[in-house]
Amino acid sequence: MLKMVKKFFGFCSRKNRNKFYCSAVLGVLEAMFTAMKIPASFFAIKAVLDKSIDTKVMMTVIGFMLISTLGKMIVNRFSSMLQTEAGYDTCALKRIEIGEHLRYLPMGYFNDTSLGHITSVTTNTMEQVGDIATRAIMMVLQGSITTVVVALFMVAFDVRIGLISLAGIGIFLLVNQWTNRCVAKVADEKISADREMVGVILEYIQGIAEIRNYNIISQNQSRVQKSIERKQNADISAELAAIPAVGVQNLIVKLIGVAIAGASLWFYLSGTMELVYTITMLLCSFMIFESLDLAGIYTALLKVIGKGVDLASEILNIEQMDIDGEDIKPANRDIHLEHVGFAYENRKIIDDVTLEIKENTTTAIVGPSGGGKTTITSLIARFWDVQEGEVTLGGRNV
Repeated sequence: MLKMVKKFFGFCSRKNRNKFYCSAVLGVLEAMFTAMKIPASFFAIKAVLDKSIDTKVMMTVIGFMLISTLGKMIVNRFSSMLQTEAGYDTCALKRIEIGEHLRYLPMGYFNDTSLGHITSVTTNTMEQVGDIATRAIMMVLQGSITTVVVALFMVAFDVRIGLISLAGIGIFLLVNQWTNRCVAKVADEKISADREMVGVILEYIQGIAEIRNYNIISQNQSRVQKSIERKQNADISAELAAIPAVGVQNLIVKLIGVAIAGASLWFYLSGTMELVYTITMLLCSFMIFESLDLAGIYTALLKVIGKGVDLASEILNIEQMDIDGEDIKPANRDIHLEHVGFAYENRKIIDDVTLEIKENTTTAIVGPSGGGKTTITSLIARFWDVQEGEVTLGGRNV
């Protein structure tokens, strides 16, 4: 869990990372304000049991509750704004950064990488990071911080109950690791299916004219349908993998609350805990259950978020071309293709083509639609890199 949080923060710019750090600090304050309900409840219950309710007690309880409620409301407002700003700004900056980075990548990268992969990362993946990742990361952090703070308050009231709560948190973390492993098994397939679907649909839309000319509509529609079905099956598999794991995790959370409540009652019945402490610990068991449950719900998303961050970082880590290079002036402008070969994925378009175009001459490339005319001109201009052979201008390999 912490590894995923660290990876996400490392993905952000320093400015946005600092906003998340400030939000985390505010999260600690929010947890403190939440935990202030414990002493407020304690004083109220003690006054009722001792039949000593007076103005001072009422003002003390009301003061604690007002500080807790208003403090939590104010802190949550600033914390949410920082999270939202940092999350959306991170996605916007990363989209721009990826776009700038792609401008200076070698054309071979675009030969080997489908347009669907690039588009999927810059649209779906970054959309998930902006809408889901920020919320999930901060909810997990907030839930974890609140749980720890409440547990420490419980230790202050009764060491035995505090130790039981800390042991329960340890068990929860172990189960949480298992949940993440269950989700990790299907995360790769989910992202791969999403990438394939985007690529196939884009290819179908861009090549619709050729598809109609060659009357291969049904063949390509079948491919689109298969990619959609794969995406559907991947999403269902992800849900089926996550639901049982999250269900077990939620069950553990509830059992932790039951264990705290049961131990409190046992200590009271055995005469080792006063009634006021027992009732207070019962209330704490619900508070720690609520905060742990909040953290547990979102942890299942962390693995998918981590994969999305990896995909974006993978593009940004590709070495760029040397854009400063030397100023070359060829002796002439003769264009020569030597045994050139090129394919779109597995479909060979140009196969062992040798061609000479002399300077100050005109050459017409004639052929049917889809025969490779545009591809040859794109290879000459180096809009694409040849996969076999070479293209030279004035004897210099382009």
